[in-house]
Amino acid sequence: MQELQLIHNARTGQTEYIEVEISDEELAKRQRDTEICAKKEQIMQLKDQLQKYKEDVEQVDLFGMQRNDYQEKKQRCAEIVLQLRQLESEVRDVNL
Repeated sequence: MQELQLIHNARTGQTEYIEVEISDEELAKRQRDTEICAKKEQIMQLKDQLQKYKEDVEQVDLFGMQRNDYQEKKQRCAEIVLQLRQLESEVRDVNL
């Protein structure tokens, strides 16, 4: 596969595009990197969501407040924790 890369030509002082051959190995590495970045983004979003739900659940557990969505949020927290474990394991395995 070929792609265009932007380079600076020191001789002419201009910036130009040149075609560069990309190996299958490099292409596969870029795909893995893209997938890892997407998983890391998903991890961050899930952690934010978990923090919000955790605060709501703790209001009931620690302070005895009444919440209509307590059971749903508690269940969702458990689901998020499992998702996080899976995603973090996948990211860790790729980095080894």
